[in-house]
Amino acid sequence: MLDREIIKKIEDFVYSKPRSIQEISEHIGKNWRTADRYIQEIETSFGTITTRVFREGTRGALKIVYFSSVDKISHSVFQEKLEEDILKGRTKYDFSAFDIFQHIPDKNKSARIKRGENEIKASGLEEFEQLLECTKKQILFFSGNLSFINFDDGKVNVFNLIEKLIKK
Repeated sequence: MLDREIIKKIEDFVYSKPRSIQEISEHIGKNWRTADRYIQEIETSFGTITTRVFREGTRGALKIVYFSSVDKISHSVFQEKLEEDILKGRTKYDFSAFDIFQHIPDKNKSARIKRGENEIKASGLEEFEQLLECTKKQILFFSGNLSFINFDDGKVNVFNLIEKLIKK
């Protein structure tokens, strides 16, 4: 089963230099067919790696896996820098979630600020419910304490909604 740990293991292994399917399969401890399937899934889902087949159609065919572009590598380096900043911080004020948010391309991000005096006076949660339910892959919350999880306007209970989505 392909999970985040295996994806990271494959990407880190290929990051340093191009690798064959056989090398990757030995590195992750799976057979070459499973490794090939994982690589195809990573290639289509994330686009971080690419494959090229040499001597295609022969018994001596060789499939090489490599990082797809320098742009992808710089994102990986950027992520490592952010991780380092987070880990070096001593207080919660040393790092802000908006340090990440500012680097996301404008076409891929949206921000909403929801204010409510208390859980009962929260309004407009239907829009929030639609946003959560239409999410295909991932949603990131930059909330200090996830206090919004207790919002309930009588129609939408955010805690029950998130619990339902987790079970999907």
